[in-house]
Amino acid sequence: MDMEQIQNNPTDPLVTIWSKKWAILIFILIATGTAAVGSSFLPKKYEAKSTVLVSIPKNQIGSLSVSSYKDLVMTSGILQGVIDRLIPNHPNIKNSLFPKILEGMISIETDDAKELRSLLMSFRVRGQNPLLIRDIANTLANLLSEVSGQIKKNKIKNIADTTNTLFMEIKTKLNETEKNLNTIRADNRLTSLLAELFSMKDRLSVFNYQLTLLEVELNAESSKFAAYKETKSKLSEFMKKDLIRTEIRVKTLLAKKKLLTEFIKQLKKKIPLLKNKTMAMALKEKQIKRKAIALEEHLLMISNKAIEARIAEAEKTSDIKLISKAIEPHFPVSPNRLQIILTTLVLSLVVGMSAALAKEHLDTARQNTKK
Repeated sequence: MDMEQIQNNPTDPLVTIWSKKWAILIFILIATGTAAVGSSFLPKKYEAKSTVLVSIPKNQIGSLSVSSYKDLVMTSGILQGVIDRLIPNHPNIKNSLFPKILEGMISIETDDAKELRSLLMSFRVRGQNPLLIRDIANTLANLLSEVSGQIKKNKIKNIADTTNTLFMEIKTKLNETEKNLNTIRADNRLTSLLAELFSMKDRLSVFNYQLTLLEVELNAESSKFAAYKETKSKLSEFMKKDLIRTEIRVKTLLAKKKLLTEFIKQLKKKIPLLKNKTMAMALKEKQIKRKAIALEEHLLMISNKAIEARIAEAEKTSDIKLISKAIEPHFPVSPNRLQIILTTLVLSLVVGMSAALAKEHLDTARQNTKK
């Protein structure tokens, strides 16, 4: 038989299905009945839910992040803590419930909060014992709240201890710096040296002024003495005496000029040296003073942190607040017998129809082959 002969004997699906309707119906009834009976033997599972509010304060001192709390719930320490608290009321779980098993029973749901500082977190617990899963959900919420408070308390204590230690270290450094500054000020005698420098500058100005006047007077006396010497033979007795006085005066003014010049020379030499010395001392004192100011600012910042830590310690509470307790469930969430029966019904119908069509197609193919 060739392909043309097969195509000339097409199978009508509706006719085939209708002709096999009783066989399909019996198959559907058997499959659906088996599913209905089998689902009644499946263990019933219940679900309990508790809800907490995770709220992170603005200062965040001692607080975990919101995502950290989600991770904390599923740690073996928390899960074992829940089991330990349940054992007195449910002693039969001692050898049957372990952290890994408990982790599979718990699912966590969170709201889509836009604020990252707070969100609602729900703990859904599934199991066969309604009382046990209720207690698991509530114990988990309570334990997480306690652990949150303890973590916050420990962190605040560590921050406070570290801050206090740092505060004392900086305070000691500040006291040492201030003591060093006072010692340097006492050793430098900067104030007296500055007063001496100003005095030298004043004396230099006075000596320069006196030297100017002296030179004017010396020039006048020198000119007078020179005029007397040119006409010495013609001078009267009075003028001769005046000549002698002028000569003595010129010598005195020259000696005074020499002395003033020497004083001015010494002052011009001492003033720059003293000025450099006072500048170096002032710079050293300024550097130490800047260090002291920086330490004071750091001390103030640490002091503010210590105040914040003390306030947070005084207000220390858990970031977790119980919003809704879990209640004992009375209706199982699985198995869903109706869903199982309907699913089996649809699948058995599809399988039955497919089997009928396949069988008809094979029968037709055999008959055409024989021909």
